[in-house]
Formats: sequence, C-alpha cells, structure tokens
Amino acid sequence: MTDVYRAEAGDNWPVTATVPGAPTIGTATGASASASVTFTAPASDGGSAITGYRVTSSPGGITATGASSPITITGLTNGTAYTFTVAAQNAIGYGAESAASNSVTPASVRAFTISPAVSGKSTWTLESDGALNLGSGGTWTIVPTSSYNVSAKVWGAGGGGMTTSGGPAGAATGTIAMTNGTSYQLIVGTGGQGTSVSRAASAGGAGSGIQFTSGSTPIMVGGGGGGNAEGGSGRYGGGGGGTTGETAPGGGGFGGTQSAAGAGGNGGRRTGASGSGRNGGGGNTGSAYTTGGTGFGTGGVGTFNGGDAGSGGGGAGYFGGGEGGGDAGGFGGGGGSGYVNGSVVTSGTLYSGNASTGTVGNSSDANRGTAGNGGSAGGGTGVTGRIYLS
Repeated sequence: MTDVYRAEAGDNWPVTATVPGAPTIGTATGASASASVTFTAPASDGGSAITGYRVTSSPGGITATGASSPITITGLTNGTAYTFTVAAQNAIGYGAESAASNSVTPASVRAFTISPAVSGKSTWTLESDGALNLGSGGTWTIVPTSSYNVSAKVWGAGGGGMTTSGGPAGAATGTIAMTNGTSYQLIVGTGGQGTSVSRAASAGGAGSGIQFTSGSTPIMVGGGGGGNAEGGSGRYGGGGGGTTGETAPGGGGFGGTQSAAGAGGNGGRRTGASGSGRNGGGGNTGSAYTTGGTGFGTGGVGTFNGGDAGSGGGGAGYFGGGEGGGDAGGFGGGGGSGYVNGSVVTSGTLYSGNASTGTVGNSSDANRGTAGNGGSAGGGTGVTGRIYLS
C-alpha cells in the first residue's frame, strides 16, 4: 500500500489508496483477426485516479491497453472463439478483472468495390451485406480490397422459344481465389429472343461469366442455351454447359466449345449462323438479316421474316448457344459451352443443360430461381442468367 495525500478542507491528511474496482463489461464485437470491447469505468478508483485499462483475451491471454472504452484488441486468430475481460489501472496497479464478455469469433472480411453500385452500395462486404446476387443482364466491375476466396455460382441464359421451349442454360460452380487490387468483370447473360413467326427460328441465349478485366480472360462461365426452331425432330435448342455444350437433339446445331462458338441449326432452306469469336453470329432470312449479340453477355436478337426460311441471331460469344435453323424442318441451335479456369478456380464443376427435359444445369440449387430457363413455347424470350458470390 502507498500513502497518498489528498487536500480536504484545506488540510493534507494521509489517505491509503488501493487498486481500482472491476469495470463493468459491455459488448465484444469481432472483426478480422481483432475485436472491439466496450466497458464502463468501475464504481471505485481506489482513491487514485484511473490511468488506463487493459483488455485480456481467453484463450491466448492476448492483451491490449487504452485510456477509455472501447479498446480494440488485435492479433487474434480468425475462426477461434474468444471472450474478454477488462481491468482498470491507477498509480497502485491493475485492479480486479471484469466479468467475461460475450463470445465472438473473428473472421476475415471479404469486401470489394463494385461499379455500377448494387442496392446503392459501391463497396460490398459479403459478411455484412450478404451474398452478391446478380440476376439481371449487365456487366459489373469489382475490385477486392484484400485477397480471399469466394464461392461462385454462374448460370447462362436460356435460348428463345418457338414451337417448344428454348434450350436451357448450363451452369458452373467453384471457389475463386480473388487477388487484392485486381479488377474482375461479372457479366450476366441475357436470354435469346423467341419468335412465333412461321418458318423462322429463335435465338440462342448468352453465356454468363466472370473474367479478368485485363485481357478479358474467362475465369468461370455458364453456357447459354440454344435457340428453338419450328419443326422436325431437331427443333429443340441444345442445352448450354459442359465443355462442349449440347448438340441440338435430332441433328441440329452443335454446341460451342471452350475455344470455338457453337453452330446454328441446319434448316430445310437456311442454316442458322454460328457464333463468331466472342460475337454472336448473324442469321440469314433471305433478304433480311438477323443480328447476334456482341460480347458474351448479350443474347441473340433476330429480325424475323415470315414466309421465308428465317433464323434467329446466335447467342454471343464462344459460350453462347447457336441459333435455331430456319424453315419448317429447321433444327435447333446447339448450347454454348461452360468453362472453368483451373489456374484460379478450385473445386470447379460444370453442369450441362438438358434440352430434351428442359432442365437447366445445377437446376436444383436454391439460389438459381428461374435463371437460365429456356423461353416458353410460342415465342418466349429465354430467361436471363445469374451470378451468385458468397
């Protein structure tokens, strides 16, 4: 013990000081490898002014000090559950520890900037904002603020419908190693245009994918479904997905591969155009012209010419479905391929659509919704794809 003299009513009297009482614990909040701990000062300072506080972790006995609440304690291990106590200090020393705090488990924070903004947010944090769920056609650019792994699911867009529904899309899943400061593009494909015009054909859906912004190198892609045609056993558009995409049933257009676009269906008098490089192919309707999409995120769009053999525009890109062939005996276009880049993706899986059953790749996944469905019979447009990051 130490004698401390305190002025009282003009006199100096010896007063025996002690250590402070125990603070009252507040709330601990976890972050990446750290936690913030709140508390209130003890009822007694022991007769000597409090000069600071110490937070101690359990397990590990890691400590941090500060002058007031809250105090941030660092050096924790992500994935380990911790509680914390707080002790106050005065000239005599540290007093008793507080009661233990609530338990927290620090975890890494996976954040990225995103443009255009989503839900008004230009920075997205998966741990607090939830999974990023992009279900409308478009292109977004993200830049991670640290390096981390993300679980990704990608569905292509469905092909357009005609006599029957359009080809269903494929899907891809896996874990992507994201690098701090690297720019990535997320491209959600749009569905192929359908038609009910006689002797025409519908368009293939676009693939959806994630790629490096620099060089446009694909990382993960779900293939687009093929376009539907009017008649014959080959009228179905092929399903997207797989490493080659599905050839349209009955001998129609073949599916795209990971390095070449799918072919359009072969019609009685006209052949549906293939994709070309990363651009959708233009169809041939006699004197009229159909325009394919540009960039693998855009579905084929057709200008249909009834009374002549027509064909809808092919789904854009290597990963887009081919258009259906024209004429009453036309064949559906093949589905676009899927793709997984093994240099940055682990546990990568490709799922093919099945045109005969109308089943989209990875169709039972709870996050899919209706993404990738083929357009309904009678001219329905294929359903837009989806990208889901968590």
